[in-house]
Amino acid sequence: MKKALKIFAIIILVIAIGLAATALYHGMFSNLTVEVKEMGPYKMIYAPHQGSYYKVGEVSDKLYTDMVANGVESDIGIGVYYDDPAKVEESDLRSEIGILVDEKPEDKLIEQYEYKEIAQAKSAVIEFPIKSTLSYMFAPAKVYPAFVKYGEENNIEWNEELGSIEIYDIPAKKIIYIMAVK
Repeated sequence: MKKALKIFAIIILVIAIGLAATALYHGMFSNLTVEVKEMGPYKMIYAPHQGSYYKVGEVSDKLYTDMVANGVESDIGIGVYYDDPAKVEESDLRSEIGILVDEKPEDKLIEQYEYKEIAQAKSAVIEFPIKSTLSYMFAPAKVYPAFVKYGEENNIEWNEELGSIEIYDIPAKKIIYIMAVK
């Protein structure tokens, strides 16, 4: 019986070490730096989405596939999130999921998707590395509490009308989190 307990304890320890190493690798224990600077302007093709933020990957994948099929390529994705999931029902969460572009596309693309420009704005910014697909899950859990703490410590009001912006810079392997300041 003692041998079985030792083996069980070793297995649990190995799993815990593996989970801790994974979280460490993905930046869960790193200190985040908040910078306040001007960000934007941005031009984006996007699809509006209402519902769980966990389902925006499906929207992003379809949009990206459609854009490539129409000759519009971008390695930089963008998400604009308007609601706090702690305050708004999951089914009512609003977001816009898209890609950044250099110029307004042809009208035929706008028929299926929407286009908009986001003006330059004074913003708080945090960069988070993309190590794997787990980065997209770990990052919000780390980044948004850092914004809240920074806002409280520096008496900052967020411009909630602009939402929070996430730029997925695939070539640079980072996610840029942007919260506009009032």
